[in-house]
Amino acid sequence: MSVESKKLCEFAQVKLEKFIREYKNCKKEFTNEHVHDIRIALRRLMALTEIVNPILGVSDKKTKNSLKLINQKLKMFGPLRDVHISLLYIDEMKKEFPDLEAFFDHLNVLEDSLSKDLSKEFKKMDISNIKETSKSLQKKLSKESKSDNLYDMLLSSATASFNNVTSLLEDVNPEDIKSIHSVRIAFKNFRYMIEVIDSINPVGQDFHDNMKSVQDILGSIQDLNVVEGLLCDFIEKKHSAECGILSIEYHELLKRQKALVDSFLQSNEKIYSLDPHNLSV
Repeated sequence: MSVESKKLCEFAQVKLEKFIREYKNCKKEFTNEHVHDIRIALRRLMALTEIVNPILGVSDKKTKNSLKLINQKLKMFGPLRDVHISLLYIDEMKKEFPDLEAFFDHLNVLEDSLSKDLSKEFKKMDISNIKETSKSLQKKLSKESKSDNLYDMLLSSATASFNNVTSLLEDVNPEDIKSIHSVRIAFKNFRYMIEVIDSINPVGQDFHDNMKSVQDILGSIQDLNVVEGLLCDFIEKKHSAECGILSIEYHELLKRQKALVDSFLQSNEKIYSLDPHNLSV
């Protein structure tokens, strides 16, 4: 096994152990924090396989089906995560806009319902295919002998991913939040690739700091979009009974979202500083 393959094997094992640890924590105590942690651990574990398999020339049907099943498990955490984000945001915002109290109460009821449903689903969750997929990747890596090519291939993939991010960035329409969302998803994939590269050859703290800065503002834009969507649903349900309900608060969210988008677009030079060509071997 090449040195690079060995490092990736160790990285994959660390990610698997992290997921199993979070899975046990969540089974023991189904809290917001544990739900968040297992979601992140599962996403990173899945991303590692999705990134490395094509580089190893692996495209078997079994692996694809396993990744599809894992992705389904990942998606089941989404609605509850959206409510958690919204509760945190509205809890703070209602200090300035007290009429949001009714929406806050609605979110609490929704959280309770989703938590109960997800807790039941989680108890039935089979993680054997997740373990098998990770172990299968490690086994393939242990047989990898292209020691001189693995890092270069990862760097090439990261460069293609980076180019996709910048291309989407150039096409962003500030009035279309979906175009920002596309940049966020593409950047997230790029960030996962850099994490894999970092396990072989550290990219440096400045690189990590710049990635986090970009991810934070894109995440904040997405969080506001989630809150706005849930508030919009709430308003529509109440509209027939209370015309004009929370109109001021809704437009305040839109104003804050626009301010974040403008701030991001005015300081997007940090993204261009993350060109993988700047990384040294």
